[in-house]
Amino acid sequence: MAGTLRQLGIPPQAIRRALERGDPEGAIFEAVVLAARADRTVSANDIERAGGLTTSEIAALMDAFGLPAPDPATPAFSPREADVLALLAHVVDVWPAELRVRGARVYGRQLARIAHAQVQEFRAHVQPRLTSENHDRLGALRALRMAFDRLLPIAEPLLVGVHQRWVEHELGQVVVRDAENAVGGTSFPEPSTSRSSSATSRTSRHTRTPKATRRPST
Repeated sequence: MAGTLRQLGIPPQAIRRALERGDPEGAIFEAVVLAARADRTVSANDIERAGGLTTSEIAALMDAFGLPAPDPATPAFSPREADVLALLAHVVDVWPAELRVRGARVYGRQLARIAHAQVQEFRAHVQPRLTSENHDRLGALRALRMAFDRLLPIAEPLLVGVHQRWVEHELGQVVVRDAENAVGGTSFPEPSTSRSSSATSRTSRHTRTPKATRRPST
């Protein structure tokens, strides 16, 4: 099995740990994690020296995300992440530390749930199908790695795009509420934000969805 995993280019440390666990497929996922970590070349010390957040502020932010704070001298952030952590130090006049940490707690909770769901769905549904379709062990593991490598990059643009649309929706709701207040509390009819049937329209007369949970337009 170790030879099979080596043929797939899995790092030796990932192979060793996976075999110790009795989970050779786990080496595939660990290899993906190790590849992502290879891009993290900037330390918290580097960010502080460049005028970004201090090492203690970075540690507090990571703790709010629900993640362990890295050693300040250890490369733990990608250049893109480092740029954002540097930028945060220059917007404290509009986004002070207490709001930054509060927002990070929300991000951390929700993204942890998303990540857990994605990995569990893959292992529960995609992995068994791929391994059953390939009777050759090497072919099965290769298919598994290729599938995960193809799916992983999809997540980031989708998450960013969905977040952007919900922000647009929330800002639109603020504009509507402010306009309503400006004319004495008169409610403006909301435009349709999704395909609806006559049955849905009839139902909505009786059950109104709170504004905060209505679907945003795309």
